[in-house]
Amino acid sequence: MDPATAAVLETLRLAQSEYVYRSVEEPIGVDGFVIPAGWLLRICVAESHLLDPHFVDPLRFDPGRHVRSRTARSEFSPFGLDAHSCLGARLTLELGRSLVEAFADYVPTVEASERPSRGNRHWRHWGVGPDFRLLLTPRE
Repeated sequence: MDPATAAVLETLRLAQSEYVYRSVEEPIGVDGFVIPAGWLLRICVAESHLLDPHFVDPLRFDPGRHVRSRTARSEFSPFGLDAHSCLGARLTLELGRSLVEAFADYVPTVEASERPSRGNRHWRHWGVGPDFRLLLTPRE
């Protein structure tokens, strides 16, 4: 895997993973508790991307982890699961890789008085304030 794609995947692992809902068809036992049939189950994909042993030192940004080893879809699924996965996954990876490669020759500096925030809606995507500016200085 190329380093730019690995950087995009690591960014998705830490900052943009979603959650999915599934309807429980049969009762499920989990650590002595029972999730009844008919309930709506929220699967926290973002939280699963922080679990050891799949991701050693899970809060550290380390694109190399995606180069050193491949993870199964059950361990890393930033674009959702099975038939409900994102149709734009390949396009997102390609655009992200292109952006990382384009920025490689620059030092980025963020100027903003407001911190990025996550919305409280369904998908919780990050957003920036109206005064956000990204300055790119050529590397020497």
